[in-house]
Amino acid sequence: MQAMTSEQIDALDAYIFGPDHIPAWSPKIGAWNPTLPAIFPTRKNARRSVLTRLPLMRHGLMHFDIDPDVEAITAFPFQTEYWSATSDGDAIKLVHIPDTAIRMRSGAVICVDYVPVTIQAEKPWFLAKTEQLVVHYENRFGWAYAVHDEPRVYAQPMFSNAQLLWRYLPAVADHAALPTVRRAVMDIAMPAAVASIVAGLTASNPDVAELGPDAEAFVFTAVMQLITEGRLTVDLSLPITTSTVVTKGAAR
Repeated sequence: MQAMTSEQIDALDAYIFGPDHIPAWSPKIGAWNPTLPAIFPTRKNARRSVLTRLPLMRHGLMHFDIDPDVEAITAFPFQTEYWSATSDGDAIKLVHIPDTAIRMRSGAVICVDYVPVTIQAEKPWFLAKTEQLVVHYENRFGWAYAVHDEPRVYAQPMFSNAQLLWRYLPAVADHAALPTVRRAVMDIAMPAAVASIVAGLTASNPDVAELGPDAEAFVFTAVMQLITEGRLTVDLSLPITTSTVVTKGAAR
């Protein structure tokens, strides 16, 4: 397929990550569906949620949702045609709808499919198809394409960390005191352990101390939120605990 022009790519980018985007796939309402579709809430989508077609995809999106380098998330962004070959070697045009597309803060876009390892094993042509799509997305859009499966999504401790951070993502219902607590956290000298930050602020900061018995929970929540924004950083290859050492990040 011919490469798109920069103007066409910019228009596609604006559409798939914009408020008027219509997913290129949706489950049939009222029909039995083996993919277990669900709604995934995210502030990184213009409509504040995206459709997922199976638990693996929903859990995979958690990694993107808590990653401060990921700016936007969309699901089933578009339909694209690419050339493949039959078992007899004849050229054939196929249609592909990626499960998701993410836009990084750098402007780079990555399209991802979530395919369980059992499904991959059942399809001897799966690897060849993946390689064709990698080439197609690069040549057509200048974007990356990847397949994520259980070993990638559920790798530990990264997945447990993603689940923890995702639970503490900022929400409309957050307490009005949280912004003050977050500012207090950013005023602390780093690096410091999570436990030290919590104990230090609850003991010495009047604004935090007046929150009473919930003060420690407020500080912990603030630390987790600041990590998802890139204002604080931790080593995600290690489990996040109260002993985790926190440093200030680039997004300050």
